[in-house]
Amino acid sequence: HHEGAGLGLAICRQLIQLMGGEMGVESELGQGSTFWFRVPFELPKGLSALSETWQAYITNLRILVITDSDKMRQFLTQILGRWQISHRSVGYGARALELLRTASLQGEAYQFAIVDLTPAQTDYQQWLDSVALDPALMTVKLILLANADQPLNADCPQIAAHLTKPVLVSLLYDCILSEVKNYKKPLIPRLSAPQTPSIYLGSRILVVEDNRASQQVAIGMLERLGCSFEIAATGREALEQVAQQPYDLVLMDCHMPEMDGFEATRQIRSLPGNIGHLPIIAMTANAQQGDSDLCLAAGMNDYLAKPFKLNALKEKLLTWLQPGNKPAWEPETPQLSQELATALDGQVLKQLRDEVGNSFIKMVQVYLEDVPVQLQLIRRALDASDAVQLRELAHSLKGASRNLGAEKLATLAKQLEEQAYQGGIPDSEATMASLLPCYEWVRQALQQALQQELMSENSIWSTEHLGPRILVADDDRAIRFVLHDVLERDSYRIEQA
Repeated sequence: HHEGAGLGLAICRQLIQLMGGEMGVESELGQGSTFWFRVPFELPKGLSALSETWQAYITNLRILVITDSDKMRQFLTQILGRWQISHRSVGYGARALELLRTASLQGEAYQFAIVDLTPAQTDYQQWLDSVALDPALMTVKLILLANADQPLNADCPQIAAHLTKPVLVSLLYDCILSEVKNYKKPLIPRLSAPQTPSIYLGSRILVVEDNRASQQVAIGMLERLGCSFEIAATGREALEQVAQQPYDLVLMDCHMPEMDGFEATRQIRSLPGNIGHLPIIAMTANAQQGDSDLCLAAGMNDYLAKPFKLNALKEKLLTWLQPGNKPAWEPETPQLSQELATALDGQVLKQLRDEVGNSFIKMVQVYLEDVPVQLQLIRRALDASDAVQLRELAHSLKGASRNLGAEKLATLAKQLEEQAYQGGIPDSEATMASLLPCYEWVRQALQQALQQELMSENSIWSTEHLGPRILVADDDRAIRFVLHDVLERDSYRIEQA
């Protein structure tokens, strides 16, 4: 009674097709369906040498597979054979204990025993007690496998891990490696991504589209290009957003409810100042000459025929994101260079780059994505005279801006926070009026910093070691990225909330 509409499959299919792949389904009535996809990728260079480095740690291992299931035995022996690990399989019970003990006494001890437990094996704790009490088995590491709904209260000092079935091969591999004495994960060179023109980085794009699948396609492409973006589902929403927030370009669907793309474009063109000259690229499902004429007649600068490809989008953005074609919210003032030069504290920015290393680019991109949303929420809080919400938003903006050396913007945010605390909504309006142009200078300065960073960035190395797990919980995404990078360097495994 709660079947889905298939939207997720439609999105997946479009994304897979964009990557040059294919997706299909095999279905049998009353049995279920299997969805599959294939995507072509180039083989990374240097992978064989890297695999050999890892292999050196596990070649001399001996592992005993303990299971009563033929399928599990076949699965595990195939995996261990692929990893070139010496192994043997045996059924659960006394015979397994005997093999472990005999091998140890003969000087050929098993370093690991993978124990497949089923609900029928209710005596598992007795079996584990036998392992724990046998001096010959003190060094063996046990990896227990059990179903997710199978409660285990296993107690044995030799237990190294408890994995849930079906077993993920990568987790099993990591589990074995993490228990190997003196193992340290080698430096892994990250695969170099295709060079992205710096003009894309940090550019703010408004995607106006009512179809969620099409939204996801556009978002996926913009993310690959390093652009920040926001979504509007109707022409009316788009009109409100461009009037309140700075954008470099608009991707406009032509046919939408409430207000279509043609009317939205005409109204944007009537807005005062540079906003009225904002580059707008139509997204149309029809590539006929008459439709393109309608787009241009409505005031759109260009158009893309759906479904469009990444290269087509790149060409359009490259044309309309040129410095001479970026009119959105750029203050026309002779103090431009001075305002831009003082928008950020260069020393703070440099220190941040030195401390966070490779997270710097992502941290700046996250800031450029999040602040426009915060400014919009601040505007709504002001309109609703919601002092509590205003104070919280201003506090968040203050901290994020100060982290990047945007001290002027942080000072204004602090002023807004204090005014909200004192209930001074009218005073906050004046501060908000100063906040918007101040952020625009910060945005431009950070875009320049991103471009410089991209041009100077050398090979990136990852030093991920298997170590203790840390949960980072913070509502500021930039802070989460920084902590992730710093802690990761010291061998911690990081999860974010």
